[in-house]
Amino acid sequence: MFDIIVPIYKIKPLFLEQCLVSIDAQTFENFETWIIDGTPEDWEGYEETMELISKYPKFNYIRQSGKGVSQARNEGIHRGNNPYIAFLDGDDFWYDDHLKELVEGIENSSKNCVLWWTALDWVVNFVSYKTGENWDKLLTCNHWPEHNNWEEKAYRFYLSCHPVVTSGVCLLRKRFEETLGFDEELGVGEDVLLWMEMVGDFRDGEVYDCNQLEVISGFHRSHENSTSENKTQSGMFDNEDDIYDKNFEEFIKKCKIPTIEERPEFIPLLEWKDMMKGFRKII
Repeated sequence: MFDIIVPIYKIKPLFLEQCLVSIDAQTFENFETWIIDGTPEDWEGYEETMELISKYPKFNYIRQSGKGVSQARNEGIHRGNNPYIAFLDGDDFWYDDHLKELVEGIENSSKNCVLWWTALDWVVNFVSYKTGENWDKLLTCNHWPEHNNWEEKAYRFYLSCHPVVTSGVCLLRKRFEETLGFDEELGVGEDVLLWMEMVGDFRDGEVYDCNQLEVISGFHRSHENSTSENKTQSGMFDNEDDIYDKNFEEFIKKCKIPTIEERPEFIPLLEWKDMMKGFRKII
């Protein structure tokens, strides 16, 4: 039923072990796993990584043929053929019933649904600017209380300013294959852009449903070497400090977000302004 796509790049073995153990422990067992590895062979943790992966012979291991997390995900997806695609980054992990929850969510969704996601636990480190003291706080990502009030024709716009972390996402393969996949030219925002493409654009044609599942089914890890924190996970821009500047204009153009003046008539002006503020804040 599921192809599980696991891109890895210089993942700490401890994190990767938690990731792989969590897949192996799933209570729903109809899946195939694809590990796409772009880790350089001269990286200090490479041998330990290979030893760890060798403990899971039923998982498919692929040496990445290109660069970047988008290329890795696309490569894994094209190797599989199951009707649903689930994602798990190598430094995150699922709880035992994650796939089971997805199955129930899929069965209870409309026939027009192509995108599902679950909430994830997320530990964020805060630092006091006054005292320098730091502390961790357990939060939840991938959960938007206002989701049930989203206007169906505007799902694309809502997803642009309500980030959905990839490790909680599941896609319908048939619809994915109608898109261009993860944009391999973008270093940031490639996941946001794909979710937007999955649900379609009412200005161009058919729109599709998306479903937020009301369950926390995994753990998203923020750390200094993650893509969101230090831009190193993909391996695409290891030596570039201005990754956001280089991708900003291209990402905006590809999102095709209307201006305030081009607001869709079915969205109230105040709500549209809030969405645009959210979009600018995210990017």
